[in-house]
Amino acid sequence: MIRDFSVTDVNQVIDLVFDYAREAGGGIGKLDKTKLIEFVKKVNIQKGYKVFVSERNETINGFVCCYAFNNPWNGMSEGMITFLYVDPKYRQGFTAKDLLSYAEQWFRDCDCKFFNASVRGFNEDFTANNAFVDNGDEFFSRMMTPCGHHYIKEIV
Repeated sequence: MIRDFSVTDVNQVIDLVFDYAREAGGGIGKLDKTKLIEFVKKVNIQKGYKVFVSERNETINGFVCCYAFNNPWNGMSEGMITFLYVDPKYRQGFTAKDLLSYAEQWFRDCDCKFFNASVRGFNEDFTANNAFVDNGDEFFSRMMTPCGHHYIKEIV
């Protein structure tokens, strides 16, 4: 079941964020649980953001974080999927696709012209986590049109 995020979901979603960070490669550094809780709570009430969760047997097994905004360069409303993560045990079904569908409908309700998503995963030494990126690309390319890449460089 896909539903709106509730503040009672914070701890389960934070646990999934830690899983996401490990799977993505650890390049985002050590996560601070207190800061993550503050961020998740803020996103839940901040205008322009929406979080949906997937729940099965009273357990959150995935989430999508959406951001709708007016692009200052062209004034067009657009949407961005900032995070989409599903517990690997639930990836063979339709959980990720259902989360993406809910996000798309929310962007439509926000009068967005389009929405985008990206996949980024890198290790502590700033090398790409190709398995994670390829997995994400495979999913999104079935649902959306590929239109670019991410690049990273450590600042020393």
